[in-house]
Amino acid sequence: MNFRSLLLVLLTVLLAACAPKYHYQNLATAEPEFEHILVVFDYLHFVDDVGKLMDYHEDKNQLQIEALKSVITNTLSANGFQGTVDFALISSGLGLNPENGFEHYIDGDLSETLIYPPFYLESNHHESFQHQLMASFADAQSVAFVPVSKKTQGFYADLRMNTLSFAGTDEYPDRKLNSQSRVGVLHIRAVLPKISFMKAMGVSLLTVGLTAGATGGAYIGIATPVGVPHSTGLLFDNQTGEVLWKNQTAGDLSRFGDQASARFFKQFPALD
Repeated sequence: MNFRSLLLVLLTVLLAACAPKYHYQNLATAEPEFEHILVVFDYLHFVDDVGKLMDYHEDKNQLQIEALKSVITNTLSANGFQGTVDFALISSGLGLNPENGFEHYIDGDLSETLIYPPFYLESNHHESFQHQLMASFADAQSVAFVPVSKKTQGFYADLRMNTLSFAGTDEYPDRKLNSQSRVGVLHIRAVLPKISFMKAMGVSLLTVGLTAGATGGAYIGIATPVGVPHSTGLLFDNQTGEVLWKNQTAGDLSRFGDQASARFFKQFPALD
């Protein structure tokens, strides 16, 4: 190896060592005390247009939503959560400015009308419970981007997420679960923007929140990098609010291979 190659390797190692770490595992919890997991995830892919608007391709997003669902299902199954997973809320564009219209493409054809975020919502739950899931999702995003270090380990250990209320059995499809049930809540987000640098500088698509109607009157902001591909994940115990695991990385989780997906979910809690 010549000097230039050696120098490049050393610089790469140094930069990797200096890069902020985002993976967190709650070492105080050897095994989760729940067998059921509620999953909330959002997938979003949008691209630059030649004009002022962005393009949202419905078919491409739906394809990757299914891919991400498979990634999550396989991961949870491998960790012992088989048949106990509820995709409580699946969305696309949750957290984008609801006033920003996108050009809407369906099967490659441009629709005559604009589409406004969130572009897609799917849930078997009552609307009031969906509002709780959305608010919890926003909270999880703000936590996901806090780097993990010796200084912040205490922050994560002491952090308590807002818990969800199962009041009213008609709000929950599985009648075996009630207000006393212990469940995990997993929030996953994958964003793949294809946006020019100049447009990213002038547009704050991912820094404002949900419509008041979508959150029962609350205005929720989610601060995330504009124009930067990223994936986040956070799992907490709904009974205690404790964060058990979280991660954030560059790239689109739905497009990760098996090894990359395994690295993202490294040390995710497992049932024996």
